[in-house]
Amino acid sequence: MRETRKAEVQGLVAESPVYGQVTRLLKRINQGDAQARDQLISQVYGELQQMAGKLGANPLDTLSPTALVNEAYVKLADKDILFQDRIHFFSLICRAMRQLLIDHSRRRRCQKRRGDWEAVSLDESLAGSAVHEPSRVADALEALEKINVKHCRMIEFRYFGGLTNAEIARGMGLSERTVATHLKIAHTWLLNYLAR
Repeated sequence: MRETRKAEVQGLVAESPVYGQVTRLLKRINQGDAQARDQLISQVYGELQQMAGKLGANPLDTLSPTALVNEAYVKLADKDILFQDRIHFFSLICRAMRQLLIDHSRRRRCQKRRGDWEAVSLDESLAGSAVHEPSRVADALEALEKINVKHCRMIEFRYFGGLTNAEIARGMGLSERTVATHLKIAHTWLLNYLAR
């Protein structure tokens, strides 16, 4: 029964107009269509720049949102990855951007004991929310991933990938209520970790 539900959800993701075009482009890329790569990047570039901004890329820094998107895309393009769908693509590129920011932040900290870092917020409203250094958030996410991979992916999708609970639910084969519950638990765990 669970497999049937998962297949239905995957079918919905592939057929949805929101997901359909990107998923079709990813399938063409998987088949070696170089033109589809160009179409994909022009289709999702704006979303990727927004993700980069949420991750803490600073336009005044050497690793601007544009540079971060470009580096992450090149990093993924160099690997032989078969993309399943839009959510899989955004998950991988989000992780690549996060890792690039972590590496950049750590290099800067080594250069200047405590560099000027861009804060990362784990609150969607952003107004008056607590902000954290990107490398601290990365450490917290790595710790969360060791405890619960599903929670870590949900946080990545929601706060860094900008996906809605409905999109996360479809992509992970879960109900929206389950996603909302797990996100609350993961969010609370992260905030407690960062408060230490």
